[in-house]
Amino acid sequence: MKVSMVTGTNRGIGLELVRRLASSGGADKDKVVIACSRTMSKELEEIVQSPWVHHVTMDITSQDSVDNAHKRISALLGDWGINLLVNNAAVWIESYCPTETSTEDLL
Repeated sequence: MKVSMVTGTNRGIGLELVRRLASSGGADKDKVVIACSRTMSKELEEIVQSPWVHHVTMDITSQDSVDNAHKRISALLGDWGINLLVNNAAVWIESYCPTETSTEDLL
């Protein structure tokens, strides 16, 4: 069985990757695509209608959420491992830089 897991699948690159993995190879019963995200967009809801695509709720900033996702994925896969892992999830950290660099300083 070919197992792919993608994080950060609610939109953008992660969503498109899940869409392409789901459609590649036609109706291949020997594939599983696991889409992980904090929430599910309408587009992702449509994709997970496929019998070989599964959504797992996971917030990478919460260890409890990651642990629960691990349990769900382990139950889903049984003895199968993951062949392809794409960690597309990101964490937005707003930072403040107290100094400013002028254009002249850069030259």
